[in-house]
Amino acid sequence: MLRRTIVSGVSLFLFAALFALSVETANSQVISSVVGGVAIDEGVLRAASRQENDNLSQNLSRVISNIPDGLNQESPYRKISLKMVNAEIERCVSASRVFAPELCFLGGLTSIKYVVADPENNDVLIIGQAEPWRSDDMGNVVGKNSGKSIMLLQDLITLFRAWDTERPAVITCSIDPTPEALVRVQQILQTPVRQGEERARAYALEQANGNHVLTIKGVPEASRFATVLAAADFKLKQIGLGHEKAPKNIVPSYVSLLNSRSRNASQMPRFWFAPEYDSIQYDSKEQIWDIGGLKVKTLTEARLFDVRSGKPVSTGRIDGTAERWCELMNKNFDKLSTAEPVFSDMKNCMDLAMAVAVIHRERLLEKANCKITAFSQEARLHLPTYPVPKYVSAKSIINKNVIACGGVEINPFSKLNEKKLNASLDILEKPLTAPTGNAWYANAELPKR
Repeated sequence: MLRRTIVSGVSLFLFAALFALSVETANSQVISSVVGGVAIDEGVLRAASRQENDNLSQNLSRVISNIPDGLNQESPYRKISLKMVNAEIERCVSASRVFAPELCFLGGLTSIKYVVADPENNDVLIIGQAEPWRSDDMGNVVGKNSGKSIMLLQDLITLFRAWDTERPAVITCSIDPTPEALVRVQQILQTPVRQGEERARAYALEQANGNHVLTIKGVPEASRFATVLAAADFKLKQIGLGHEKAPKNIVPSYVSLLNSRSRNASQMPRFWFAPEYDSIQYDSKEQIWDIGGLKVKTLTEARLFDVRSGKPVSTGRIDGTAERWCELMNKNFDKLSTAEPVFSDMKNCMDLAMAVAVIHRERLLEKANCKITAFSQEARLHLPTYPVPKYVSAKSIINKNVIACGGVEINPFSKLNEKKLNASLDILEKPLTAPTGNAWYANAELPKR
């Protein structure tokens, strides 16, 4: 069943849980979605219209205005019990009850600092900064105070299900031209341009490129997680090529930094996002894991066209202008992600990835004898599915002779190979225990270390 109404995966949890989430024999509904101001039409990414963003924002605002006591204030350390979240999910599914917003939004988490195994309570906790939430003008769910994106339960479950294997795959998103398109492009570029034919040549290049292919690996293509990565990558290219101005002119476009000589030459820079994780530390019992902070880096490398294979190949070199633009992106990423929450949303996905990687690699569920059956592939809980992002039009990915490629890459497991013992974490054992009673969240007060 295809719903034409523009709703988000969050609202599917809220509005359609009885159909898409709770019945074991039900098929997950496919919904038309807008994420971070980016829409998908028949597989093609485009900027969402103002009306689509307004509709999404209004729909969300109606259901997320009431925030329960205990969650309507900021907390530097909000504890989320996976055991009790699992129990709440199972209660909702069994009773065919709609999921509460606070459950969908993981108690308002905006980042993760600690992952903790609590064997005494048979629980595993994720702990981090949290705050009350609101819907912004584009239908993003963000913190009332910081403007940072709020983490979502469905993204967490997506990761657990995707990595339920001994060798979890690296998560990637990539936008690239086809080999056939590159052959056509090279034929055009080899033809000299006469004065007054610049526009005709730009149009010919656009037609030769056609749609660029968007490839998702490591998570289901129809998941919200995949849509967030695709939307963030799309926004990166739009800002880099100057098709869309960064809010408040936080960063210039890449093409604006090119000199006149470079603008007239064929450029095929590759830009991509990747997480830069802090050192991963653990306590003496290997139960408390400090996953530190996270920075999102914009990276680049130059690519050339291989006439024999018809494919772009890495040169291993970095273009100076592209590197300078990446430096500006990295320097201003926090400001940009607040103004464009899809980047903050992507950062949350990277943060969740490290938390799940620690739980998986260090077998914290087994250590704590914690069962979270609702998170598994075999569970009765059906996650919402999205239109699969497949293509980006050439018009969105080209500016004159500049063709932007690249994407997003998330591999937290490589950083785990550098984990370090930090015995000072031992003093956090008592405050970092599971919430009492049937509560699935609580705020912690930690001693200074």
